[in-house]
Amino acid sequence: MEIYKSDMDDIRLLDITGNEMELLEDGIAYIHSIIDKLYKKHSKSSYELFGVSKNPKEYRIFIRGRSYMYNHRIKGSILKLGIIYLKMVITYNNSGENPIILIDVIHANEDMLSGNTIIDIAKNFGMIIKANQLFLDDASGLNSVCMGSHFSLTTLYILSVGMSWYNTKGFLSPYFDEEQRHNTRLLSLNIVDFLLAQREYTYKYLQVNKSIDMNNLEQVTLEKSIRMDKFIQDMTSFFDFFENYDDKYPFIEDIGLFLHKDMTVQDFFTRIKLFILRVLPKNRPPLYKLLCSQLKWLFDNIDFQYIDEDESGEQITSESFNPNVIIYYTRLYYNVNEPIIPSPLNYNISRRKTSIKTRSLGKSKKRKSSVKKSKTMRGFTIG
Repeated sequence: MEIYKSDMDDIRLLDITGNEMELLEDGIAYIHSIIDKLYKKHSKSSYELFGVSKNPKEYRIFIRGRSYMYNHRIKGSILKLGIIYLKMVITYNNSGENPIILIDVIHANEDMLSGNTIIDIAKNFGMIIKANQLFLDDASGLNSVCMGSHFSLTTLYILSVGMSWYNTKGFLSPYFDEEQRHNTRLLSLNIVDFLLAQREYTYKYLQVNKSIDMNNLEQVTLEKSIRMDKFIQDMTSFFDFFENYDDKYPFIEDIGLFLHKDMTVQDFFTRIKLFILRVLPKNRPPLYKLLCSQLKWLFDNIDFQYIDEDESGEQITSESFNPNVIIYYTRLYYNVNEPIIPSPLNYNISRRKTSIKTRSLGKSKKRKSSVKKSKTMRGFTIG
C-alpha cells in the first residue's frame, strides 16, 4: 500500500540510511492499512495518522481519532483535535544500531481501539522497521469506568494475577523476577492485614501539618496515631458497607462483588477486577455510585514502593523494601526479537463462590438480577 506524499516528505528529512528509510516506509504503510480498516468499521472522519520529524534522528507517529474542521460564526474555521490513541517516538542511533521505539501515549477505548489492539499495532510496527526494543513508562489506569473514578490498572492486575497489565503483554523491567517474587507473596495475605500494613508504611514517612513540631516525637506520634485510627474507622465502614450491601441488594450474588475481611488479597482483587472489567461496562444504575465511591477509597489507600537505583548506580536490594507494599519499576521494555511473555497467576473464582456466599450471606440460592444494561466506554491510559 502506498503512503501519502506528506509522510514521504517528513521521512526524507531524516538522517537515516536508505534501508532504514525503506523499512520506515513499510511501517507507515502498515499503519495506513490499520486506519483503512478502522474507516470501514467507523466513520471515515474518526481516525487519522500523522507523523513529524522532530530532529534528523527522530520520527513521531500519532494515530488520532475524531479530528474535524468546523466553522465558528465569529472565529471562522477551527480545527478540533480529537483523542490521540497511540503516539510512538522512533529514535535512530548514530551507531547504526536498529531503532528503538518509545510508546509515549496509549489511550484505549473498547468501542474504538482496545488496549490489546494498540499494543499489537505497536509490536507489529516494531517488527516491520526492525526495532531493537519498545519501551514505555507505566502509569496505566482505568478512567471513567466507575462514575468518573480513576483506578490504577497496575494495582488491579498485580494484586489479582501477580503482575501488571503491561507485564502480561511482554513489557518487563530489568528487575521483573524480583518484583514478581515480592508481589506474588502479597496475594496470599489477608486483605485486612494488607491494608493495615499499607497505612502503617505510609504513615511511617508521613509529613504532618505545620502546626506539629516535627522535632517533637510525642506530637508526631500522636498525629500519626490519630490518622491511623481514622483509617481503621474508614476501613471498618468499607467492609460494613459490603456486608450490608449483600443483605440489601440480592443481585450482588450475580455480579460476584461480595467482599469480606476474611478474604486473601488475590481473592479480593480478582472479584473487583471482574466487576470493573466485565460488569461495569454493561451496568450503570445509580446504585453503582455507592459502589464506586467505596472502590475509590480502596484504590486511594494502596501504595507502591518504586524500584530505583541509588546515586552509585547500584540497584537497591529487596531487603530495603517494605514486605507488605507493592514494589514496581515503571520503565518497561519489550524485546522485539526475543519477546518474553510471562504467565499471570490464575484464580478460578467459581471454586470458592458457593462457600463464600454461604458464609457471608447464609444463602446459596441464586437470584436473577434485574439490572438494566446499557453500552458504555472504558478508557486505558498511560502517562
